[in-house]
Amino acid sequence: MNRLFLLLLLIVLVVIACPTANVATRVLNQAANLEAPQIPVTGQQAFDGCGGPIIQSIDPDFEQAVVEQTNQVRMQNGLPPLKRADNLDESARYHAADMSVTDYFNHNTFNREDDKLTQVCNTWNRIEFYYKNWVALAENIAAGQNSPSMAMDGWMNSPDHRHNILSDSYWEIGVGFYQGKGEYRYYWDQNFGRRDGVYPLVLDGEKAQTQSSKVPVHIYGKCNEMRLRNDQGAWSSWLPFQSSFDWTLPASSGSHTVTAELRGSSGHTITSDIIELAP
Repeated sequence: MNRLFLLLLLIVLVVIACPTANVATRVLNQAANLEAPQIPVTGQQAFDGCGGPIIQSIDPDFEQAVVEQTNQVRMQNGLPPLKRADNLDESARYHAADMSVTDYFNHNTFNREDDKLTQVCNTWNRIEFYYKNWVALAENIAAGQNSPSMAMDGWMNSPDHRHNILSDSYWEIGVGFYQGKGEYRYYWDQNFGRRDGVYPLVLDGEKAQTQSSKVPVHIYGKCNEMRLRNDQGAWSSWLPFQSSFDWTLPASSGSHTVTAELRGSSGHTITSDIIELAP
């Protein structure tokens, strides 16, 4: 019995849930003291400001999984899926890497000199460096979780993080994951946003790949009419605007782009999304 009790103690994960702006979700991972792999990064000198460097993803599948799981939860709760935005990815990825390399855990951005942390800027200044003309922003961070599902579970079990995930204030999402030598080894960041004049089109819950040529579409915003096309093909006729509907992709496998042109009393705009149709 004592041996079983000790074994259970060794594998326990301590989860601390926290709100959006100045606290976050943290997990003490049992593997944190193992030697972390050497992950290529620009170097600590790249993290001496309030954002800027573009950090390459070290695990695109992990990041995509968080996007898809977030949208799955939203759709289960009657909310539309979020569109993945490159500049929110860049903001989230920078912060996840910075927390690892500089060895801190906070929504705000810090530098470390002589083992002393000094705040450089706050959350919103850093996100805005990458994501301009925003009208709404939020962030979830986590540390110690070694899988997308663990990170999502932590956020969904925290009321403030759950609120961000299930808010109708945001239309776009970015995700950053980094694994390095920081205290918690695994670092996660979700950035949520909405921009003035940007009306995202989302295919099939922002999945990277689909096995069906018939896919659900969601378009944010309001207008009077819309027309659509696949890839560089012919436009459909003008149709009354709908925010959610089904659309048929070309039957050929591979990457396909669906583009919508929207028009109304305030003008017109073009929006699109890309998805891979599996063989």
